[in-house]
Amino acid sequence: MTDKELLLKDLCARLPYGVKTIYKNIIMEVFVISTFLNDMCCLKWDSHKGYFNQTHAHIGEFKPYLRPMSSMTEEECDIIEEILGDNCIFDFMGNGDIILHKGNFTQKTLSKLYDFYNSIHVDYRGLIPKGLALEAPEGMYKH
Repeated sequence: MTDKELLLKDLCARLPYGVKTIYKNIIMEVFVISTFLNDMCCLKWDSHKGYFNQTHAHIGEFKPYLRPMSSMTEEECDIIEEILGDNCIFDFMGNGDIILHKGNFTQKTLSKLYDFYNSIHVDYRGLIPKGLALEAPEGMYKH
């Protein structure tokens, strides 16, 4: 998989959770992605004007802001424990790896885990070290 494909898959999975990206020094939230002719369409809500501003650029020109896995809070780690369930004995590593000692994960469980990762904007695919994403400033995704 190319870096472009990896970035596109990651951004698309995060759309329902309001992922923020930077383009030409402007931070915007991605609402829609169109990949026609290798371009990406990004929409930013302009609260002063009351409408969406649309930006078109090559997918490689956008960099999402993501949190490193190591930034996860104790509460977020507790939620991961709930998702994985009581029948699993595992160690959760700071880099996001889960070392399973006993039990197993179902596809439904893994899907819930990835949805949770996307919702809290953590970089479980390693995009930050690859230069495909930027580390989100602390508090950027606080609601």
